[in-house]
Amino acid sequence: MYREYLRAKIHEAVVTKADADCDGSIGIDLDILDRADIGIYEKVLVADCDNGNRFETYVVAAPRGSGEINILGATAQLSEVGHAVNILAFGFTEYPGSYSTPKIVTFK
Repeated sequence: MYREYLRAKIHEAVVTKADADCDGSIGIDLDILDRADIGIYEKVLVADCDNGNRFETYVVAAPRGSGEINILGATAQLSEVGHAVNILAFGFTEYPGSYSTPKIVTFK
């Protein structure tokens, strides 16, 4: 049996752009992705700390060093510029207890 565990978290990042006219995804600064070990096109769960909305989407690259956290496409209706969001990536393992402590990148 496989179990799903949190493996990476970007904690309380601030949304810099919400654009419903783009293809749906979340754009994240490449430096932040490297620090969190989250990949481009990886599925993530996004939780808006200000309004409680949660949604799944995939990651696209925002320019390295920009600090951008961009909510794009239909999900732009679920968050706003200035909101704090938690971005969570999960992984599966067949061996409970073999999963290491998740990488956490904190903004607050």
